[in-house]
Amino acid sequence: MQTERKGRSSVGSVLLGGPTTIQLERRVEAGFPAERFDQIVELITQRTHRRGQRRMDEESLVWENSSDVESMGVTVVAGAEETRIRLFARYGGMAAFIFFAAFFTVLFLTAAFGGFVLSIRSVAGGLKLLPVGLILSYLASRAFWRAFARRREGELSELMEAVAQLVAGEDAEGEDSDGHPA
Repeated sequence: MQTERKGRSSVGSVLLGGPTTIQLERRVEAGFPAERFDQIVELITQRTHRRGQRRMDEESLVWENSSDVESMGVTVVAGAEETRIRLFARYGGMAAFIFFAAFFTVLFLTAAFGGFVLSIRSVAGGLKLLPVGLILSYLASRAFWRAFARRREGELSELMEAVAQLVAGEDAEGEDSDGHPA
């Protein structure tokens, strides 16, 4: 079982320092009965701390959750011999919030530093400090977003692993449903 990361880096994610959309896919060489889809929903709810909305039929489960700053979803398509799992998360709103909050905070701190520590009192002096403030603000914002995106991608990878283990008949500690090592 290997998780595949889908999608490509956009110009925006390169500029922001991390992706705003994460999409993971995995194929498990095991069937999964639709009667047990509730177990997957319970696992997702437990791991994400989100209730989400679900749709189920005889072959598939779709779980989705949306807010102002993020949306995520898990799709499980179960066949007799193989189960496909797709997980996606979109963080455009959160990226904008984190990026601009950090950007303007650092820009403000640069202006305060220039005014109080360097005693810049003229508009011309402030304009000389502006490029430094803009560069520092951008670099700080990029670092904040990159750290957040990496952490979130790790959490989503762990969720994918847990769902795949459940589908394969293993528990989170690597044992099958009978308690034997997988």
